[in-house]
Amino acid sequence: MAARKKSAAKKRDRSSLPPKEAEPVGRPSKYTPKLGNEICDRLAEGESLLRMCKDDHMPHSRNVRRWVLGQGIPEQHAEDFRQNYNAARILYEDCTFEKLDSMPLDVMLDPQRAKIWSENTKWSLKSMNRAKFGDRQDLGISGVEGQPPVTTSNVNVNLANLSPKDQAKLRDLARQAITGEGE
Repeated sequence: MAARKKSAAKKRDRSSLPPKEAEPVGRPSKYTPKLGNEICDRLAEGESLLRMCKDDHMPHSRNVRRWVLGQGIPEQHAEDFRQNYNAARILYEDCTFEKLDSMPLDVMLDPQRAKIWSENTKWSLKSMNRAKFGDRQDLGISGVEGQPPVTTSNVNVNLANLSPKDQAKLRDLARQAITGEGE
C-alpha cells in the first residue's frame, strides 16, 4: 500500500511539470558546414559520392542523401547544402564528360576495352542527365509556324476517282513506305 501512495505522489509531481520538448532520436548528425563544403568540392571535382564516403572521417552516403533532403541537418544549413550539392552534381556531370578525353592508357591500347569504357561512360552521363547528354529526338511534325501541327484525320481521299495507273503507283508507294524498299 505504501508503494501505491509513492507512485500516486510521483504522478502528481510529474503532472505539474511543463511537458518536455521532443529530444532527437539516434546518434547526433556528423554534419558541419565544413564537411558539407568538402563533400560538394570533391563531388564537383569528379569524385563519386560512394568513393568519398569510404574515407574514415566521412559520413555514410545514405546520410549525405538525407542531408540533401533536409533530414538530420540543422535548418539554417539545409537550404545552403542542398543548393551547393545540386550545383556540385552538375559539375560532376561535366567532369565525367571530360573524362572521355582522358581515357586511361591501358584501356586505350585495347580497342575492345576502349569501346566498353567509352560506352559505359556515355551511358552513365545519359542516365545522370538525359536532357543534356541523351539522344536528341526531333520528330519533325510541328507543321508550319503560326498554324496547327499537321494532322491526317482531316484528309479524305476517294481512291475510286483515281485512274488504274495512279492506283498502281499509290500501291507501290505504300509498299515502299511499309517495307523500306526502293530507297
